Order: sequence, then structure tokens, then C-alpha cells
Amino acid sequence: MKKKGFTIVELLVIMAVLGVILGFGGISIRKQRKNNAILRVRNELGEFFRVTAKRALETGRRQGIDFDLENKKIEIYRVEDSDGVWKVGGTRHIIRTLNLPKDLEYIKKKSDGTYVADFDNYITSWGNISRGMTIYVTEKNTTPEIDGSEEIRHAVSLSQTSHIKYLSVREYTPITTLTIDEAVAPSSMPEELKRIR
Repeated sequence: MKKKGFTIVELLVIMAVLGVILGFGGISIRKQRKNNAILRVRNELGEFFRVTAKRALETGRRQGIDFDLENKKIEIYRVEDSDGVWKVGGTRHIIRTLNLPKDLEYIKKKSDGTYVADFDNYITSWGNISRGMTIYVTEKNTTPEIDGSEEIRHAVSLSQTSHIKYLSVREYTPITTLTIDEAVAPSSMPEELKRIR
């Protein structure tokens, strides 16, 4: 009489095939998750600043920006006294918060070539930014320090415009591989970054 069931060899072959399928599936899921995070940044980051500038212009009130890029968060706030006037040392009121995807890194390169992740800026009461800057979006770093070799996946440049008195938000995406060290000032973006908005 024949026994029903699988031999050890058949079970090992099935397990190996399942392992290969699951391995490719895991890689595909991670890649899709990263692509979704970059798409979310492209859709939300520039628009977040456009809306903030519009709000400042409509209300005639300065809007503070707290960049906490290490914790993947940007907050818009007002610091006011009891009369609602901007005052250093006044009460801080959070207006809006943008929580950035945790799968990416966000970096500001200073003019001296160093990198910073925590800093403040503000949108003036007429909708312009106090200091121009560029935020670079890179893949998640495997080391805690930024060394400049991180590959740029997206860039958002915020600059002052005197002729229309409104914040200029420009967004760029790389055409070829470009690292943070190769990136330059926002006024002269390299050819490797194509303006998308």
C-alpha cells in the first residue's frame, strides 16, 4: 500500500521556492514604501510653505517656522503677547504641523558647507521668507552623521522675491545621481536637478 504525503526533498523544494518568492516580495514592498514616501514629500512639502505664505499675507501676521528635520517635523507657529502682537519671549501657539515620512532624511546645507537639521526661520507678514534656503531630501542614512555622500531624491528651494513680495517655492528632482556635497546654492541649481514646480 502506498503512503500519502510529501517526501523531505519535496518539502525542502517548496520551502526554497516560497523563500525566494517572499524575498522578492519584501524587496518590492520596501521599494514601493520608499517611492510612496518620496511622492508624499513632493506633494506636501512645497505646498506646506505656499499655504503658510498665503496665510501670512492674508492675516498680515508673521509666521514662525521650526524645522526639526531630525525628528521629521516642521511646525508653523506664532509667538504673541496678550494683544496678539508678535513678541520674542511671548506665548508660542502652534498653527500647523507637517510630519514628514520617517523613511527619508531631510538636510539643509549651510553656505559654509556644513549641514543642519534643526533651525528656525519665519515667513514675513507680507508672505516672504526671512532667509532663503534649500531642503534636500535623501534616502535614510545608515550612519547617524551626514557626510555629504547622501544621494538627493528631491529638493525644495525657498527664496525671497522682492519684485512680487511673495515666497518663491521651487521644487527639483534629480535627473542623474547627485549627492549633497555636489549640490550648490539654490540660486544656481546644478543641471542634474530638474525643476518640477
